[in-house]
Amino acid sequence: MGLYQRINAYTPEWMKDFYCLGTDCPNTCCKGWNIPVDQAHAEKYENLDDSELSPILMNVFKKIRVKKNGKQENRYFLKLLDQEGDLCPLLDKTRMCRLQKKYGSEILCTTCYFFPKILWQIEDQWSLSASLSCPEVLRKAILSTDPIRFSWIETDQDPDSEWLDISLVSDKRMQMLLLNRQKIVDIMIMLLQNKNDLIPNKLFCVCAFLNRLGILLNSEENSSFDLMIAEAVDYIHKNGINPVRPVDSVEDLARWLQLLSLTFNWGLESSARYHTAIQKDFLQLLSYAKNPLIIMAENYLFARNQVFYPFLRNNPYLLENFLVHFIFSDFLKQFSIYQNETTNVSNILQFEILQLCAVFSLMQFLFVKQSLISGEMDSSIFLEVIYQADQSYLHYPMYISQSMRHFPNMPLKEEDIRMLLSC
Repeated sequence: MGLYQRINAYTPEWMKDFYCLGTDCPNTCCKGWNIPVDQAHAEKYENLDDSELSPILMNVFKKIRVKKNGKQENRYFLKLLDQEGDLCPLLDKTRMCRLQKKYGSEILCTTCYFFPKILWQIEDQWSLSASLSCPEVLRKAILSTDPIRFSWIETDQDPDSEWLDISLVSDKRMQMLLLNRQKIVDIMIMLLQNKNDLIPNKLFCVCAFLNRLGILLNSEENSSFDLMIAEAVDYIHKNGINPVRPVDSVEDLARWLQLLSLTFNWGLESSARYHTAIQKDFLQLLSYAKNPLIIMAENYLFARNQVFYPFLRNNPYLLENFLVHFIFSDFLKQFSIYQNETTNVSNILQFEILQLCAVFSLMQFLFVKQSLISGEMDSSIFLEVIYQADQSYLHYPMYISQSMRHFPNMPLKEEDIRMLLSC
């Protein structure tokens, strides 16, 4: 295909065999969002001479003017949210794109052509992941009973992929961190795929590794990065890690829920002062004069122990695979913060540790909540929870960043990490 260059990208090995399910897909990515259109394809769409498809295309194709750096620019998109059922009107009865069937894949805008694949670039290093909003990605990324492995594959270059120019990052330690992202991710995933421990303990090892790496990066010694990574891993093995104890008391779980509520701004504690008394009276009435957090904790404890824990014991790789995907796809991806001169390596790694712990806590909460609602947990329910979380939360990394700002302690204390992982 002439529009895109071929590149080599680092990716999970299952991506080698990934393909769109097309008419066999239980969902469609052509629904429920406004699809950005690149300039080259916008011009093609505006000039398309097709008596049948042009009127349909022009009904969904929109152009707006935006101001960027003091200049007016055109932005284009397919506004599916204005269509019946939020569905692209270019789909035929089999849910295949009529434009693509008639003109080939070259007619697809870059978003449609590449989705659900996600490419990003740091200098000359390319990484390829995929969105969990795609059912086939979700199945391949999560359901494998073998450890997820990574390798290089040849793929098309997405001109709209995320890209970080290291020359714009002034801090030399930060440059070193970003240029070695792949090595760090490989170590994190290796620690997470250790079959001899439970997920909370493995995550705690990952956090300890990142914390130690941050200390070494900020030291005055001029070691090579490979030596720093080796020393950080060796530190974990030599010192050992005290196990993270799962909380089993209602009172401790209530404190964990309170911390989660504060972090994700659920509003359990954020009422205006003059509403507090009214809210308290109302909640006490609904909960028979019992603290609603205590009721949540009681229900959580029951569903976790009776439904979700037994499921995890029989399917220990599912949660691990989700976390592997999350680390590979999201670690050090908040590109905008690296060009902020007020940040540093320690702040970034502390943020990454907090993000990992908070997302694990959030997913644990959502899985247990669904166990309580359904009275059971199976692989399909597990995947549906991840899908819904990706749609409403994980798909928006800036929202993660905003949520983290509510956390009470930065830098993180060890007890904070243990609390978040003890659920």
